[in-house]
Amino acid sequence: MREFFTRALVLERRNLGEVDGLIRFFSEDYGKVTARAKSLRKIQSKLSGYLQPLNFVKVRLVKLAGPSDGFAVVDCLSDGKFSSLETNKRFDLLPVVSLVNTMAGELETDRKLWVFLEEIFLRRFDTKETIRTFLKIAGFNPDGADCFFCHQKEIVAFLPSDHIFLCSTHSSKVPADKIVLL
Repeated sequence: MREFFTRALVLERRNLGEVDGLIRFFSEDYGKVTARAKSLRKIQSKLSGYLQPLNFVKVRLVKLAGPSDGFAVVDCLSDGKFSSLETNKRFDLLPVVSLVNTMAGELETDRKLWVFLEEIFLRRFDTKETIRTFLKIAGFNPDGADCFFCHQKEIVAFLPSDHIFLCSTHSSKVPADKIVLL
């Protein structure tokens, strides 16, 4: 087993089985990482409080070998740089974090995206402008983009599942939970 230590932002937490959890991080050194956390939902779990979405943590992971390929969380502490900021209460950034979780590739290091994530938690920015900046970093610049269907220049939404921009007419035909408003 190989061991990795990195700083990370918790993007998502899902239940796995009766007491385990599946955690998605965006880490400074490895990009998006999905790891299993054993006994996360037990009352005595020491990791549960740290592994909540929107928390910045220092996490130690091990690479699992064999049939259950992937990573496992061994240890986790809060990142001192963000401890006084209560990043877990920044609900205004949930759309951005959700978009990062959807669009970031597994194990693709992106230093520019990591610096961007740190910056948006350290300061307050307009959410729509933050989303536009993320899309630029991800390679989908909304400036000068047009609607995928009618080629209208005034775009109002982005469809992450298909990586396309939409105008107001076409965005109204897509369920609201599937699009990101610009």
